[in-house]
Amino acid sequence: MRTYFMVPMFIFLIMFIVMLAKLLDSEDKKPSPLIGKPLPVFHLEAAYNETPGITSSEIKGQYVLINVFGSWCITCRLEHQFLMQLKEKNVLPVYGIAWRDSQENLIKFLKEKGNPYSKIGNDFEGKTIIDLGVTGAPESFLISPDGVIVMAYSGPISEDIWLSKFAPLIDGGKK
Repeated sequence: MRTYFMVPMFIFLIMFIVMLAKLLDSEDKKPSPLIGKPLPVFHLEAAYNETPGITSSEIKGQYVLINVFGSWCITCRLEHQFLMQLKEKNVLPVYGIAWRDSQENLIKFLKEKGNPYSKIGNDFEGKTIIDLGVTGAPESFLISPDGVIVMAYSGPISEDIWLSKFAPLIDGGKK
């Protein structure tokens, strides 16, 4: 009698692990159709009193990383420490888009973990997120000095991912 319950549970557990591994495997994801295209036009009000909001027209003249995040997002919390390292090393400006986040939760999160963002825009309604084709948080976009999306990455950025995917584009663009 007990094996009748164990077999379906075992099968469910295997299916769950396989689906979770596929979900977390960023190498399997299709590249964004926005790569090579100008950043969509948007204007986001400030989501955090200590930083200004973001307007797409002001993102020119230097490489900028736009990071879509939420205080509610577990993987965003994992990525946060690396974003703080980028800020400390002054690699490039990191702009945050707070996705469906309350100002209260956002402030608590940034006070607790630190603020790696030069600017943070609030996209509570998700319009800009849709225009960027975001499928989930965290998702990051590397914007070239002429305002073109040169890289889109879905998932948390680590040092290895930064060095293998983002840094070569920045270094190559400077030569």
